[in-house]
Amino acid sequence: MSKPAAKPGNFIQTLLLATMIFLGLQLFMNSQNQGPDLSATEILGKMEEAAANLQDQSIARMLPQYESKIGREEMTEEQRQERRLRAKLLTAVTQYRAGIQRNDTGRLDASYNTLVHDYLSLEGKPIWTQEFGIPEPVVAKSREQFPETRTSGKAFYEKLTGELQQRNSTTFQYAIMDFLVGLTGKVPSISYCVAALLLAIIVRAIVWPLSQRQLMWSRQMSQLQPLVAEIKEKYQSDPQEFQKRTMALYQEYGINPMAGCFPALLQMPLFLFVYNWMTTYRFEFQKGVFLWVNPDTAQKAPWLVAPNLGHQDKILLVVYTALMVLNSFLTPVSDPSNAKQQRLMGVGISLVFSISLFFWPLPSAFVLYWIFTLVFASIQSIRAYRLPVPPLVKKASAAGGVIPTKPVSKAPSGNGAASNPVAEARKRAALTHKQKKKR
Repeated sequence: MSKPAAKPGNFIQTLLLATMIFLGLQLFMNSQNQGPDLSATEILGKMEEAAANLQDQSIARMLPQYESKIGREEMTEEQRQERRLRAKLLTAVTQYRAGIQRNDTGRLDASYNTLVHDYLSLEGKPIWTQEFGIPEPVVAKSREQFPETRTSGKAFYEKLTGELQQRNSTTFQYAIMDFLVGLTGKVPSISYCVAALLLAIIVRAIVWPLSQRQLMWSRQMSQLQPLVAEIKEKYQSDPQEFQKRTMALYQEYGINPMAGCFPALLQMPLFLFVYNWMTTYRFEFQKGVFLWVNPDTAQKAPWLVAPNLGHQDKILLVVYTALMVLNSFLTPVSDPSNAKQQRLMGVGISLVFSISLFFWPLPSAFVLYWIFTLVFASIQSIRAYRLPVPPLVKKASAAGGVIPTKPVSKAPSGNGAASNPVAEARKRAALTHKQKKKR
């Protein structure tokens, strides 16, 4: 017996969960499909060949394989650290050269993401200033453009960030963020946090009507669930008829079962746009601090605390995860009979998404913006719970006609009795959806 289709109210949650599962499977398959079992020396040789040909995507795929190999070989921690940095620097330089040659800022961002964790953990150590050899490009034109054959992590990182900062400073997004920071005088301990707060207020004000519509739609859908449950019980042996009757019920009350999906989908482009804003300004965010996010605390726990708002802070990510889980409990459910399942799904998606952020070098300022946004979203959810929901009103008759808002005058029938087809249709609909009496 086939099962009925999933409820439309769970569409977004199901889509997000499916995306997370797909990404996890892709990661697993990539880790399994690594080709022949090569030694670390052989993999490094292939990486140098890819670097000479400016094949940035190929060398990026080989980097995890090389790190895995040297992680299993017997050597001192200093030797392992030196080999790992050499491979990462080789990858980052290749991505940088490919980005410059193709005028692709995305490749420059990939180069930055490759090396930023080493900058945070190795800055100030001798290995960070140690020079490593870089293969010359095969193409003569590329050799003229990139003549360097040796560089250090420190020298290349400064060159890379300088190029990115120069490119970002000419964008519209940079100008907007710089304006918000400048409203409070660009004070390191205040201005950059306030800018994240102001941006959260602006964005939340834009999406407030869409979110409100989505929340109230969920509450309206929950009112229909007792009637849907009756239809399901009556046609549980006929899934097709159940779906047909359910859609007719939605149409009868003038409720679009997909209406709750559109507001959420419309917010996704705005989310990506704001992320681009914050990452464009991330080098300026390195001038800002926030409570424990400062250089002094970062020296004591560099693996946990960021030195500034331009780098990832794990404590802020934990706070964000807790708020995201809380917000999933505050969001109204569209089907009270499956409330527990929907809550568990919401918590699961929140945890999976939040954990994935620990492997994503997000600026702390962006996470701080998300925290402010979640606080406003939680306030809106609590408010939506307390607002009265208008009672369900039928918009169409069971026979397919539209129910008028004005009363229809009664016309005498042939036998002298008043006949009103609309009233009869309402009566038939009421009898169809009348709740069963308790035995």
